[in-house]
Amino acid sequence: MLLLAAVLLIVVLVTNWRRPAPTTPLTFARVAIAREDIEPYSIIRPDQLTLSSDELPLAQAKQYYQNAEVLAGLMTTRFLKAGQRIGLQDAEPVENVRYVQDMGLEVVSFPAVFNEMVAGQVRPGHKINVYGYRRRSGQNDTGELLLVAGNVWVVDVRTSGGDPVVEGSAETATQSGGLLAAPSASAETGPGSVVAVAADPTVVQEIIRAFGSQGYSAYVTLAPAAERVVPVATPSPVPTAGSAATPLPNQDLPASDFELDLYMTKAHGSEVREYHFSQQSKTVWAAVFLRSTVPMGATDVELEVRQGRTEIIPRQRFTHPGTGWAWFPLQAAAGFPAHSEFVTTAYAGNRAMSINWWTNDAALPPTGGAD
Repeated sequence: MLLLAAVLLIVVLVTNWRRPAPTTPLTFARVAIAREDIEPYSIIRPDQLTLSSDELPLAQAKQYYQNAEVLAGLMTTRFLKAGQRIGLQDAEPVENVRYVQDMGLEVVSFPAVFNEMVAGQVRPGHKINVYGYRRRSGQNDTGELLLVAGNVWVVDVRTSGGDPVVEGSAETATQSGGLLAAPSASAETGPGSVVAVAADPTVVQEIIRAFGSQGYSAYVTLAPAAERVVPVATPSPVPTAGSAATPLPNQDLPASDFELDLYMTKAHGSEVREYHFSQQSKTVWAAVFLRSTVPMGATDVELEVRQGRTEIIPRQRFTHPGTGWAWFPLQAAAGFPAHSEFVTTAYAGNRAMSINWWTNDAALPPTGGAD
């Protein structure tokens, strides 16, 4: 009996061993392809995409985008040829490629010493003021300080070695001197010392000019709210020439006796002449330059903003130091209307000057902070 049982067991095992395993049917899927050649570093449009006519096994198709609609609005990371399958690494969200979605903003980085950038605590999302300074070189040289860029948006902070700065623990802060530190292979941490900002190309040019061409050192502060800044003057005139001053009717004082200049900008102390502002702006800044052959001390300056015949900001009086540049905030409680042209007029002494500017859709992403 035992022998018979053993023989039956062997027969059952051999029969089951030879039975083929059930097969799982293959699943196929179509993938997204480029309808036309798409340049690298460009935003993908819906009309540039289609689905492939052939299907790939699902395991292989997972390496590509299977939904063309998802690709619309992403940025290409390399050249895509017409008919090419679009892999997951070929297109990414814009902010993953260049930090910010707004293609009108330029991104630039510059170095700063740890203790001259708010103890290394600057991090992405902050709005900062960027100053340039030069140390004194002797008794007759008092050094130099200027505001390079005001209220600019920080998009990244790195260590001097290029490592990303991350939030550290209290223990890390004690060891490194700051809450922002970057991990490294040696287990040592380092504070942020390279700041990347997104700004209008004209502001970026000023940053490069100050720290690249002119050799200033950078000093970074967290920008205050615009309404908390007290207008002050700087003795250095802005190098960019403005429009000629227009005398008021029946007041013909020679131009050599009194000079008035005016431009609009986005931050107190900024030397960038702005003509386009976000439609969400509630505060803009008017920079006024005064100079006279006769010393006059503190001088009243009046400013108004009009949209066509509509008075957006009634004439307001400010006190100017009397010489050099001074910055004054012009605030509209409900914000300036979108897609509109405005005229700011400055009145000082027997002179008046007007300048045109516009609002558009170039609004900073929410993480950039409020205007």
